[in-house]
Amino acid sequence: MSALRLAAFVVGIGMLGAAFPAQAGRDLSDFQVQGDYTGSPSSLTLSTTVVPALADKGAAGSVWVAAGYANSILFLPPGGWLPWINGPFSAYSSGSLGQLSIPIVASADVSALECLEVLAGYGRDAT
Repeated sequence: MSALRLAAFVVGIGMLGAAFPAQAGRDLSDFQVQGDYTGSPSSLTLSTTVVPALADKGAAGSVWVAAGYANSILFLPPGGWLPWINGPFSAYSSGSLGQLSIPIVASADVSALECLEVLAGYGRDAT
């Protein structure tokens, strides 16, 4: 599946790809994200499981799933994919952080989306 890459990110509120300053000094080495897929690019079913770092389990926060393609960024809230233009990111889930399995697409044709990147991760609320 060279056309699809699943990656992990830890975000701070309003900061994609950067750690929130409150995370400095916390051990996040056990943070995990796992991607599972079946099918082919013309009929792909993709899901992910996000497991927050032990230091963050039970803390208030949000989980995000994002996709980047060409010049577009989309986020996956519970109602379906939405483009991000500016402002807050649309979270898939907010509340107490814990292991979460998320269906991303089911039997979708992504064959025309070469170099599509799917990202999954979480952010802990500032305390």
